[in-house]
Amino acid sequence: MTHAGVAPNTIGPHKSAPLPSLYDEPHFYDIAFSPGTELQVDRLRTLFNAHQHCPTQSILEPACGSGRIVMGLAGAGYRVSGFDQNPLMVAFTAGRIAQSGLGDRVDVRRADMRDASYPRDYDAAVNLFNSLGHLRDDADIAAHFASVSRCLHANGLYVVQVDCAWTDPSLAEEGRWTAARDGISIEVQWSILGQDTAAKVSEQRCRMRVADRWGEHELVEDFALRLWSREDLERLSAREGFQLEAVHTEDLSAVPAGSPLSGELGNLYFVFRRVEHR
Repeated sequence: MTHAGVAPNTIGPHKSAPLPSLYDEPHFYDIAFSPGTELQVDRLRTLFNAHQHCPTQSILEPACGSGRIVMGLAGAGYRVSGFDQNPLMVAFTAGRIAQSGLGDRVDVRRADMRDASYPRDYDAAVNLFNSLGHLRDDADIAAHFASVSRCLHANGLYVVQVDCAWTDPSLAEEGRWTAARDGISIEVQWSILGQDTAAKVSEQRCRMRVADRWGEHELVEDFALRLWSREDLERLSAREGFQLEAVHTEDLSAVPAGSPLSGELGNLYFVFRRVEHR
């Protein structure tokens, strides 16, 4: 999910112009986070096939950002709807849909994760890259699960990717990678600055160094994200008719039921099933 950052940043062709958020540069954002998109789509297909009661044909993606996953899923043959709160991301995604020739099976619009309204027409939903972490309050998280529940068929799946609290935060490794496209090179650095287990907050930072035809620019944005636990996810989702069916690591290994979950395991896929008619 996209939210404004805590301080203005400067990036892009007009270096003197402050930008409130890295999410307001969807082209840069899309390039920076494109590596691994095909692998992510393949993992989702594997999870659907492993847990579906009926063939998965229609998918909803809250917080779809620049549309990488909705486009990947549409290209794999699914009917996909995405939404995001940031109008610039929505416009960017709409543009790539128009150019893709996939407009008959993918759409995007602007909506909030807490109250997005769609028909009950979807076999599955996905929420990746800890986007759910931007909702920190229990009431907002429960409202989101309620919103998704209203969109899913009975026994529909909701795959949520988040990272849990670290047992030892000093062991948290910094993520670094580079990506390039369209004459633009971006170096990304993602850091966990600390965690407050009492407040259930994870402090994180994204630093992007961009080199393009206008020169080099840097964008730094800090995030205060929800610090997750299995107990909280189960409790808040169960209120809205979901049952936690499985937890998988990034390589899709199943985490045994009842095993402790922590940041040391990396980003985890929580597979929920809608079991209650609402």
